[in-house]
Amino acid sequence: MAKEQPLSSVYNAIRILQEFSDDIPVMGVSELGERLGIAKSTVHRLLCTLRETGLVEQDSHSHKYRLGIGMFVIGSVFYRSAELRAKAFPILVDLMQRVRRIVRLGIYDYGSVVYLCKLPEDKETRTFSSIGTRVPCHSTAVGKLLLAFQSSEEIERVLSLPSKPEPAIR
Repeated sequence: MAKEQPLSSVYNAIRILQEFSDDIPVMGVSELGERLGIAKSTVHRLLCTLRETGLVEQDSHSHKYRLGIGMFVIGSVFYRSAELRAKAFPILVDLMQRVRRIVRLGIYDYGSVVYLCKLPEDKETRTFSSIGTRVPCHSTAVGKLLLAFQSSEEIERVLSLPSKPEPAIR
């Protein structure tokens, strides 16, 4: 069966959403267009649609965009329904109490680790592994461990990536 081609407008809208990060939480149309290699007019139309659905918000003064409350709602549905997190939570609590250290739960995602849980959830531990953070596998012990259990094809794919891989759209 032939692989279906992605719908380019949906693909580009997802790319726009994935461009926002902790490091760059606010961007304008021109900046997004440059970063993604998409025409400003297309970026503007996609942002208008994303704004209407609440997935992005526009600052009334700067006219720049940031992720909207709709993204939080969608992410929260996933977070609450993540079976792995629910099953692992009691084990993580027990482990945290035994080792008296911070414990984290991360999942492998296309060459990266995405953190689902960190215990204790206090604000005094300033690490890059807060919930929802995505980091390349090569930059953490958890990532290296998770990558080691992937197929040899996936390991080769990840090792051949540039040092700063693009977010994956599958």
